[in-house]
Amino acid sequence: DDALLARTSMMRRAISESDYRHYRGTDFDGCWVVVVAESVGVNEWLQRFQICDGQVVLGHGRSTHLTQFSGRQEVFLCGGELRMQEDGRLARIGRSGKTLEFTRAPVAH
Repeated sequence: DDALLARTSMMRRAISESDYRHYRGTDFDGCWVVVVAESVGVNEWLQRFQICDGQVVLGHGRSTHLTQFSGRQEVFLCGGELRMQEDGRLARIGRSGKTLEFTRAPVAH
């Protein structure tokens, strides 16, 4: 059972490493803050985050990267798809299907 579990885990890692790649664009660069009306119940890490060249500092201070599936255009932040809106807001559609909108905020120095 342990050998099967280890092989399954290795296969999942290999699939996820081959399917995903780090997004290196600047389309989403900026400091983003969740729209206040939608902020109730939003985890601290997602209330505010800063993106620079695909690297992300989340609201609780941890870092991650934006990702894409190989050969696809969609960009993801921690499993939720990001989309730029026509009004300049950023939308994140979570794995649950819930959509949050974010506005740009001044970058804190």
